[in-house]
Amino acid sequence: MIEGNVVSNLAALAGTAYFTDQQNHDISVVATQSITGVGFQPTGIIINAVVGSPAQGQASWGFTHDGGSGGRNIQDKDRENPNTYTHNNTQIIVMVTGASTAGFASILSYDVDGFTLNWTKVNSPTGNCEFKYFCFK
Repeated sequence: MIEGNVVSNLAALAGTAYFTDQQNHDISVVATQSITGVGFQPTGIIINAVVGSPAQGQASWGFTHDGGSGGRNIQDKDRENPNTYTHNNTQIIVMVTGASTAGFASILSYDVDGFTLNWTKVNSPTGNCEFKYFCFK
């Protein structure tokens, strides 16, 4: 049996455009990264990111909506302070790879066919950030 609120949520999603895929970025590089092929201009994005090396083992979960810039996230800070998580209100991805060392991505723009990330860093982070994204409108 399907609960009433599940039916309501499914009906609300029926008119929603969405797209999901994955990309990667070398967090030692400061750059902009255009994500295309979405098929529409998103109004919201959810991202789950990890630094690919099991030795680093860092994770970040971020989101943004209503065309907002930057992003919000929760990040694993184990490399800086063991067993610690924190949040950030300006980036959608934060990959902490050591004490005062991190790679960051914020939403630069929502584009006709996707979105653009602005990658920055503090000190000299290393690693390949693999991220999955869910765009919706």
